Amino acid sequence: AIMLPVCACRNVFLLRPLPGSAKSLANLELLLKLAQYFAMSRRTIVAALGLVLLGPAVANPEVAAAADARARGLGADDACGMEAGDASGSCAVSALQRGSARSLEKDTGGEDAPRSQSGADDESWVWSKEIIDTQMRADRWNGDAFMQALTDTFAPRMVQHCLRYNAFFWPQLSFWSEEVLRRVEAVPEGLDVQTQQQLQDFSRNASFLMCDFWFDPRKGTNWSEPVVEYMQKVRAMPNTSLELPMLDGWFERSASRDGMWSGDSCMFWASSLMCDIGQLARDLRGNKDHGDGLCWDQVQSPPNGFSVFGVSMQAERPAVKESDADFEHPEYLACQEKPLTKDLLMEYCPMFGHYPSGYMNVTHWGTAFAVGSTQRAQSLTCQKKLGIPESSPTTFGDVTHKAWRAENGGVKLMSDPPADYVPENFFSMEDSSARTAFTHAVRDAVLPVLTPNCDPNDWLCIVKTLGQEGQASAAKSGKTVEGPSAKE
Repeated sequence: AIMLPVCACRNVFLLRPLPGSAKSLANLELLLKLAQYFAMSRRTIVAALGLVLLGPAVANPEVAAAADARARGLGADDACGMEAGDASGSCAVSALQRGSARSLEKDTGGEDAPRSQSGADDESWVWSKEIIDTQMRADRWNGDAFMQALTDTFAPRMVQHCLRYNAFFWPQLSFWSEEVLRRVEAVPEGLDVQTQQQLQDFSRNASFLMCDFWFDPRKGTNWSEPVVEYMQKVRAMPNTSLELPMLDGWFERSASRDGMWSGDSCMFWASSLMCDIGQLARDLRGNKDHGDGLCWDQVQSPPNGFSVFGVSMQAERPAVKESDADFEHPEYLACQEKPLTKDLLMEYCPMFGHYPSGYMNVTHWGTAFAVGSTQRAQSLTCQKKLGIPESSPTTFGDVTHKAWRAENGGVKLMSDPPADYVPENFFSMEDSSARTAFTHAVRDAVLPVLTPNCDPNDWLCIVKTLGQEGQASAAKSGKTVEGPSAKE
């Protein structure tokens, strides 16, 4: 099983066996039994390779469609479904969109050090605890001291990955947020319910395209030409047009469908912060006039894939190790007057100051736009028209959304696939050194906190200690559980 920390700056993890691995399936069964022993549901497990680590998590097993009956017994409530449409591995990769590539490193480089959140004490800007608890699904840990402690341990590390995701995918974040912004500004305040719903649907659809790894307009990939053609079609539409055209033709190929998915958590982030991202994109663009063109299609796509823990999330591109070079994109200046820098991303990530400092033990949720600034006023007006945050989507049961499934907070941008469609691309960590580095990062960050009296290599001590913590939590809640057998 793999614990995957994720991008949407959320405290959620995914438990998933690698496709085609009987050993992984056997491990998964054992982990679920241990989870029962620890009085936690399968939706509240954090797992490292071969090791159960309980956490403030939603555990979502995903099994390939061809998995055997043991895997099929996991139940219909698993967020990563058994259907062929989920067999591509998108669910597993999406987990990397729910945390931080740096979340489990010992040293965060001071990136989550306390900083001022200018204007963030304004109730019009900071969202209420009731709203953010709903967005974060805080019922998973509220009232449980053990789970709360784990949340407080993981969350400050996990929000850091927001920085790298924004830096890598900025061209599509910039384009789609500005497309939403110009439509929001075209409708009057006090808009009717029907128009607001159309506006919200447009924004939700745009968030899907902001979060699809492959929907990148930059030149140099086999996706570039069809993506640019689609973006130009949208850009040519009037400000009052609140429906996106369907994705057809090239996108309906089986190989293209495999890439037409987005992480639920990333879509939550993009939908909730659409107005703020749009304001930032507009400010960085400055007076650059792209005319009828996109400009981003003239920027060269990076040779590497979006990489987390040294693993490329785009199999057709090589991985790179994380470094400050991830934030160096002078090529973006071809399309905007001001640079997108690491300092700028640290200022606003992960939530533009909409969450109060200290929530989930995170000292910096980003900085609000300055009080009295045009950006702040326009963002608040935009949020009101979109019904943010009251109507902004929270997390749904699906860990990932496909472009043709509208249920559970999804979108309908494509026709349904043919009956014989079977995804071909699977995600796995083929590089054993990457897996080892990932596991060590987990162990080094977590064990000193959860099992301080155990030797790092004494797994029996580790599991026993975690079990005692889980039993204490169970006793508090009045649950009765059976422990695993000695063999297990």
